[in-house]
Amino acid sequence: GAPQARQAFRWEPEGGLQRLPELGDESGAWDVAADLAAGTAADSLGRARAVRWSAGGTQVADLGTLAHPTTGAVGATSRAYGLNSLGQVVGQADIPNAAGSFTPFHAFLADPATGMRDLGTLTAAWPGYQQGYSLAYAINAGGTVVGTAHDDSLAYVPFVYTAAGGMRALPRDPAHLTGEWAAVALNDAGLIAGHVSLAPNRSLPYYWPSPSTAPTRLPLPAGFPYGEVYSVNAAGQMVGVMWSSDQPGATERAFVFTPATGVQDLTSLLPAGSGWVLTAARAINAAGQITGVGTLGGATRGVVLTPLL
Repeated sequence: GAPQARQAFRWEPEGGLQRLPELGDESGAWDVAADLAAGTAADSLGRARAVRWSAGGTQVADLGTLAHPTTGAVGATSRAYGLNSLGQVVGQADIPNAAGSFTPFHAFLADPATGMRDLGTLTAAWPGYQQGYSLAYAINAGGTVVGTAHDDSLAYVPFVYTAAGGMRALPRDPAHLTGEWAAVALNDAGLIAGHVSLAPNRSLPYYWPSPSTAPTRLPLPAGFPYGEVYSVNAAGQMVGVMWSSDQPGATERAFVFTPATGVQDLTSLLPAGSGWVLTAARAINAAGQITGVGTLGGATRGVVLTPLL
């Protein structure tokens, strides 16, 4: 049959699946906090726009795009990846250069009171390219933002941003300075998680105990040399995906990491005989509940895992 448009949804244990309102005909939600959600929706012209859903998912707002500070020219598209309980949203948005000849995307922070602002990049060079690209993945309750941005050499470097200190590069592992780095998750205590991509399908997961400390590589189990972290909770538990090789058809498994137990295959923690194979873990909350993707009987489904007390 014809391909179906993707629709953003919100799920709750009591109310089940709730379809979120759209701007046009396709949408996807990436993060949730309190009664808010953030993600991307196509507008009436088919352009990707960062959006925030509020009032328990009954209202949707187009967050717009960035404007060049001198010319006022605005980009066409934006995407949201993270938000906090204050309704502050982060992601990427188009921003044309002064000549109107090149349009990269920059990391943004959209505040309900002040609107969207450009977080910039890690270089003042390359004005013809509007200082290159950047992207924000996550924001915590204190307004600290993490992501990836171009530096003077146009390498992708992990960054942390605060209102007081602006954007600054996080330390990198000297063994992998030529890789593309990204910080993708953090908790309110300042623990940051991310990865370095050495080549297609060859990512290594790392975490920073604090923004000023060197990154620590997650010790993946035998048979799974590559992986990425997607979420970290208040207790420092992290979840993500690991895979067996950089070749097509590699085996993928969801994992959970704790300082006490290290990296564990989530499928191995399920009750015996469940039939599920968990292929990716996307988020973990303060209660240790994990959302992700798994297969059962050949069908792929979204899953919620609740730890047994």
